[in-house]
Amino acid sequence: MESVTILLLLLLFVNALAFIPHARTPFTFPTSQYKSSAFNAGAQGLQRRAGGQPFALRAMGDDFAADIEKVADLLMGREEAKRIEAERLKAEEEARAIAEAKAAAEAKAAAEAKAAAEKAAAEKAAAEKAAAEAKAAAEAKAAAEAKAAAEAKAAAEAKAAAEAKAAAEAKAAAEAKAAAEAKAAAEAKAAAEKAAAEKAAAEKEAAEAKGAAEAKAAAEAKAAAEAKAAAEAKAAAEAKAAAEAKAAAEAKAAAEAKAAAEAKAAAEAKAAAEAKAAAEAKVAAEAKAKADEAAEAARIAKAEDVSRLAAEKAEELKKAAEKEAKAKAKKPAAKKKTTSKKEGFGKTTSSKTPKAPKAKKASKKAPAPISSYLDDL
Repeated sequence: MESVTILLLLLLFVNALAFIPHARTPFTFPTSQYKSSAFNAGAQGLQRRAGGQPFALRAMGDDFAADIEKVADLLMGREEAKRIEAERLKAEEEARAIAEAKAAAEAKAAAEAKAAAEKAAAEKAAAEKAAAEAKAAAEAKAAAEAKAAAEAKAAAEAKAAAEAKAAAEAKAAAEAKAAAEAKAAAEAKAAAEKAAAEKAAAEKEAAEAKGAAEAKAAAEAKAAAEAKAAAEAKAAAEAKAAAEAKAAAEAKAAAEAKAAAEAKAAAEAKAAAEAKAAAEAKVAAEAKAKADEAAEAARIAKAEDVSRLAAEKAEELKKAAEKEAKAKAKKPAAKKKTTSKKEGFGKTTSSKTPKAPKAKKASKKAPAPISSYLDDL
């Protein structure tokens, strides 16, 4: 991306200089390696954009040429090539150091094995010498000494075999360690080469507009891609074998897990169905109980409303009857009052008292309209 940015800035700068009115010197780079068809096409395009005017720059001296040379060096990727070469040399140095370490480890293992063999041979010779001296010194005890010598010999041979086995195991461990280190170094080198190849490929894609200067980078990218393809093919084969083994194990585990899950799901479904049935029965019972309670409450509320309305109606009828009785009682009282002028005031008061029972009779007749009201309800 930096190379592309620099190239675009350079082209914009050249395009701006094309519009200078006093420019007379034709534009040329200091070297002929940039006179490619791609660059010429770009220059012609800039001329067309400038309205067909001659594409020229003012002579700017050696400093401008040096700056252009630096920009060209950056665009050609010389610094990147130097860095890749340094990484390659570093990888070769690391491989050489690993090979030397492996050779030293093998030499050390061989020396240890040889020392162990010599030690076993010396111990065996000493045991045989001791047995011979014991046999010469005590012929009377030949049977016992022979037995002891045989046991000593067997012990020495067992010890020698154990030491030889330990030496072989140590050698094998050293070789395995060296092989692992070599493999790790190879993998690290392959990773470095892969990263370098990927970076070179990315730079190749970003620098396709550079023209002839990218031929060298394209060749290097192709070689790196071929090396990467070979490494990836080998890794893919190993990964495929491992994946097939893993897939077989996972398929077996998945089948077992599926069977267990199905059994568990069946048990859970049965338990859920039983729980659902119990819950539905409980909900139905609760709903029925609530419905009964609601019906009872409605019946009680209706009865209370009827009683309240009946009481209110009775009260209204009672008040109406009392009002009517009072009205009826007032009319005769007025007539008595006119005649009381002759008879006296005391007779007038005495005439009011007999009218009170009539009011009571009117109040006694009040329940009849109440019953008819209840019938209407």
